Amino acid sequence: MHRIVYNNELTELKKILLIASRVNFFNYMYYLPESIEEHNTQLSLLNYGNKYKMFKYYLIEKKDKIELRDVCFFKRHLEIALSHLHKKNIFFYLHFNELCYHKDTSMPLMQNFSRACLLNDVYDKDFQLNIIKKFAKPIQDKCVPFSLFFFHFICFSLHKEDSGDLKEVSIYQLYDSNIELFYGWDQDELNEVEKIVRKGRSYEGIFNFYMNNKDIWFQWDYVLLERSFRKYM
Repeated sequence: MHRIVYNNELTELKKILLIASRVNFFNYMYYLPESIEEHNTQLSLLNYGNKYKMFKYYLIEKKDKIELRDVCFFKRHLEIALSHLHKKNIFFYLHFNELCYHKDTSMPLMQNFSRACLLNDVYDKDFQLNIIKKFAKPIQDKCVPFSLFFFHFICFSLHKEDSGDLKEVSIYQLYDSNIELFYGWDQDELNEVEKIVRKGRSYEGIFNFYMNNKDIWFQWDYVLLERSFRKYM
């Protein structure tokens, strides 16, 4: 298995992978690349080998044999892995469909750290620009909470500000026009984001609010985990 990353994201990614590799029993929690090859000035290749299969396929194959307590155990295992990363200021951005499983223990393993963020230098301008670029990209997981969806929207707006054709869109318009596409949104999430809007007031102010509140980021991981496992519980 291979994954391509841009070299401008590689420095932070290497830091994150190094931190993950130093966690006790990391090989039972994370599936890290075996090597990183820099192919040219822009792109690098992460080599994972073919050691593990995808966790979702394991659950599908065993769906008639797995008991609820097993699923709860898998979920708790991932909660512990996330907590280790959060203690080191790493937001993983969990994507259930990209989890692998350990062939001996059948435990789910986190393997795609390319969306992860090391939240140490949140006031650094270069870091903030990289965050804006990263979150301006399309959303891949329909389990995202509305506050994370809204952060994507803010980053996309800031990234496109120079284009001259940016329109102001209210959170109500965003919510009403996208609620059918995503899983689990409710009025409480809309109210939560409305509070963030009132505090931030502008795109830049809202972005800075997210930068100043790392607990929101870590909570996103747990919400993604919870919603991803609902269909199996």
